[in-house]
Amino acid sequence: MPRLNKKRSRTTFSQAQLHILEEAFARQQYLVGSERLRLAGLLNIGATQVKVWFQNRRIRWRREQRQMLLNVHHEQLPPVENVEESSRSSVNQGHVVESCGQQN
Repeated sequence: MPRLNKKRSRTTFSQAQLHILEEAFARQQYLVGSERLRLAGLLNIGATQVKVWFQNRRIRWRREQRQMLLNVHHEQLPPVENVEESSRSSVNQGHVVESCGQQN
């Protein structure tokens, strides 16, 4: 007999639930089983929904951290035009070192 796959509909969290979940995540990014059950009971949702929300939130947190690092590195790097201009000016000023170690 073929088995029917019943796909669960997407859970929509209320603003109050999201607020509590975000506060819990800010305190602790990983929940043990008992804390997950307590939070699920408090929010009146299943423990699996809490688990999946935390998994997704950790993924989003890592993505945000990577983006912040990229932004910091990007801000610290000089623009490409400035690097090229400074290279040209140092060549014109005779600051290029020959491969044998002598300076022009």
